[in-house]
Amino acid sequence: MTTAHDHPSDAGRRDWPQPGPARRRYATEHCFVCGRANPAGCRAAFVTDGQMAWAETVPGPHLQGFAHLVHGGVVGALLDEAMWYALYVQGAWTVTVHLEVTLRRPVPPGEPLRVEAVATGRDRRYLLAQARLWGPDGQLCAEATGRFLAAPEVVRHQAQTLLVEELDGAGGP
Repeated sequence: MTTAHDHPSDAGRRDWPQPGPARRRYATEHCFVCGRANPAGCRAAFVTDGQMAWAETVPGPHLQGFAHLVHGGVVGALLDEAMWYALYVQGAWTVTVHLEVTLRRPVPPGEPLRVEAVATGRDRRYLLAQARLWGPDGQLCAEATGRFLAAPEVVRHQAQTLLVEELDGAGGP
């Protein structure tokens, strides 16, 4: 599995920002994507450097669509969650209003994946973000863009379910 300082060398990385040292790790208990106690989920603990959010995960065989392929909806959920965290670390409480996913390569179950996201700006009343998912060989498997609506009154109550761990700045454990 890659670390915060080992990055895939796929051509899709050339126009993508490099993450800085990890400062915080985020998870919840029951979320499908980041819930660490959800046996049916991805269990992806997201790490941030204050600008970018990323996670590494190994999707289990129960997340397959066709044999030997992670379901495209699971891939979309990973990308969506990464974008949410990229916006959250910038102080935004949001809900997804538009998600566009492009699947580039098959995503294998049981193999380490890395998802990364960055906030990219604003469009009228929406916050914008972009995410990419790399496979175990470092090749770009999927990417997404999203529009998110600031909705602090809707999601702020979730703050009590968000688990935050401060890291030493060197990429964490």
